[in-house]
Amino acid sequence: GLLTPNSDAAKVVRIFEMRANGASQTAIEDTVGVRHSTVVQILRNRAYLGEIPHKGTWSPGNHPPLITEELWNAAHAGRRRGVKRGTDLMSGKVRCGRCGRAMSFDGNGQGQHYYRCKHRGTGCKVPSRSNKGLLRAAKLGLDLLFDDEMREAIRAHLAERRRPSDSRRRRTPGAPEALASLREEQTQLLHVHYKGLINDDLLAREQARIAEAIEHLQHDTQATAAEAVHDFELDARFEDLVAALDDIDLEDLWEHATHSEQRVLLDELVQHVEVNDDHLTVHLNGSPPMRVAYQEVGLKHSGLSRVGGGT
Repeated sequence: GLLTPNSDAAKVVRIFEMRANGASQTAIEDTVGVRHSTVVQILRNRAYLGEIPHKGTWSPGNHPPLITEELWNAAHAGRRRGVKRGTDLMSGKVRCGRCGRAMSFDGNGQGQHYYRCKHRGTGCKVPSRSNKGLLRAAKLGLDLLFDDEMREAIRAHLAERRRPSDSRRRRTPGAPEALASLREEQTQLLHVHYKGLINDDLLAREQARIAEAIEHLQHDTQATAAEAVHDFELDARFEDLVAALDDIDLEDLWEHATHSEQRVLLDELVQHVEVNDDHLTVHLNGSPPMRVAYQEVGLKHSGLSRVGGGT
């Protein structure tokens, strides 16, 4: 009765990401290969948030979420009636590294434009950043994937992630045996109660304790499984991305593309750029996040001295 990620998990995440970036349901159907009606159902299904339906409402479930609440909200805010996506190429693709929210496109009235956190001045101190610099960061992240050494570094990074880590082992040590032991303890507890050796109050307390232990163990086991599935899917998506890039001349394509074609290219390859205090993080579709120093893209105030730090 427990929900677990399957081979379509990556497609589900991709659907939410595309919708959050303003893609229509028809465009999602064409790109992901999922029927329009199924796309609609997926976008409405809160089970991907880790919830389950019960008596007409959604409640927290025991399964791990496939998407974050931020991504859910972004996917459902991307096409609100009367609200259009901005014309800037990075519109919808800039996130605040502190609060995780989309950053707003703004200008100074003198032809200069930038992105700023919506919470700037009310608690968030992440500085505004030039839209041109952020676009250069996105393109730099893509350019790095043409470098053979960077590709091998990413492959090594992904291979390391696929290995059962010490943290994963510590998270669920002997999980099947531990779960079986807890089930047996439940059975023994009932036998003792039936013999009249413990009262109802003690039975209820012990049942609650065991149930809580089982719930935590199941949650940790599912989280570990979801993490492993994500790492496996990311490995396959990276190789797909490399193969796609090898078939195009990115610089030539970008130079001759129209504004709308450049946007399509960014939508397909770039998930978002995250703005942090001392660096940018470029999130590509199919690649681990890559840290970019501000000075590498003509921006100031960065403590990093090189790119690719995330891998």
